[in-house]
Amino acid sequence: MAGKSFAAGSANVTDQSITIESDQATYGDKPAVEVPFEMIADARLILTDDLIRDALRRDKDLREGRIPEDNSSDTDEANASDEEQS
Repeated sequence: MAGKSFAAGSANVTDQSITIESDQATYGDKPAVEVPFEMIADARLILTDDLIRDALRRDKDLREGRIPEDNSSDTDEANASDEEQS
């Protein structure tokens, strides 16, 4: 896969790989490609106006409480602390 470029609409990350979903798949190409981390030698993120706008919108929504923050690790630690005190 040397030299392959992806114009991705979204990506899912696991411990072993990243699955990149193309927003512009051409005929014959798979719309999603899983790439193991060990195969990635060099990667660059190109910031587009869309990415910047979406990040700013999400930040604003978080600050205004329209979407909940992901506090799953904080919640787990709080539950463990409560259990220890009981």
